[in-house]
Amino acid sequence: NLNIPRYIDSTIEEDRHDIYAHLHGGIPKSDIDELTNFWEVLPNLRHKLVKNKSNSNYCELILPLNEIKSAINQDSDFIKYKQSIMTIFDNWEEKNKPLLLDLTANSNLREVIENLSESLLSCFKNLRLLDAYDIYQHLMTYWNDTMQDDVYMIITEGYDKAINPVLLVANKQNKNSDNADLVIDKNKYKIDLLPPNIIIDHFFKQEKTNLDNLLLNISSIQDEIETLKQEQESDDDLLEEVQDAKGNINKTALTKRIKEINNDKTFKDEMIVLKKYQKFLDDLSKAEKDFEEAKNELNKMVFNKYPKLTEAEIKQFIIEGKWFNYLNSIVVSEIDKIPQTLVNRLKELANRYETPLPEIEDEVNLLSAKVEKHLQKMGFSL
Repeated sequence: NLNIPRYIDSTIEEDRHDIYAHLHGGIPKSDIDELTNFWEVLPNLRHKLVKNKSNSNYCELILPLNEIKSAINQDSDFIKYKQSIMTIFDNWEEKNKPLLLDLTANSNLREVIENLSESLLSCFKNLRLLDAYDIYQHLMTYWNDTMQDDVYMIITEGYDKAINPVLLVANKQNKNSDNADLVIDKNKYKIDLLPPNIIIDHFFKQEKTNLDNLLLNISSIQDEIETLKQEQESDDDLLEEVQDAKGNINKTALTKRIKEINNDKTFKDEMIVLKKYQKFLDDLSKAEKDFEEAKNELNKMVFNKYPKLTEAEIKQFIIEGKWFNYLNSIVVSEIDKIPQTLVNRLKELANRYETPLPEIEDEVNLLSAKVEKHLQKMGFSL
């Protein structure tokens, strides 16, 4: 049965408080000892984060709370641990790649996911700090959301035919409602199995960089326009005559106003601002046009690349570039949760015992005295 989560005991153990620590401060050493899972896997970390107080049964943090996560990530034991986990995942990939390379019309969907999931649990079992069932659940979610449909398309159509772009036909009921993966000269295409970004990353990196630079240029001009508008937000707003009721500037109104005051030196300052704004609009229009043309050209190159892909390339891009790449990111994200889990617990303990009860009482008494003094001045008494 693949529905494993319902068999897992999710009972949360009661978190005990230490009365002495509440009275005198310090983190109970017993609470630090209970983090043994971390200290056994990362043996040098404890002494970097925690030290004993004069009373050896209580501890205090060595680093400020905002520096602990960075210290964990830089710890040599944690770096080795992370590398060991990624090696396990790499081995799982290599073990299961033949299964995915050999998908045919005779393959069975249920057998595929059973083999993948059981193999994953076997590889990640008995690990400290990382729960194999968390990784398993991510695989199952990805299978249900994406990979199952991908494998089905490959089984029914074959790797080569399943990647063909599908033209989305608009009609009255469905005007290209699906999110298109490629848009070329207003034609919209869907490519579920092998997304264009994988093709772009492999074959058209320079073109993608150029496109990103064009987008940055658009953003830069938009910032310039916004800065100019903000500079005029005063009683002497020199853009006021070309703004509508909502504060938007119409290009037609801008051109009209420039013609109206063109030869009138009284409006010299306004003319400078208007022409500056007009140039920004012209630059923005050109930048947006350049971007759309470059994007359309890149989409054409990507579209024309699909039928030229070899079967080996198709399999590599789908299995490694799409499926394994996503699952790899999931494993990395689970590893990255480990430092945060430790930080959260240390922060909880530090905050819990940060201020001893006598100090809290002294502060309450001080504030109460101040309140009583103010009330007496107002003619009231407690």
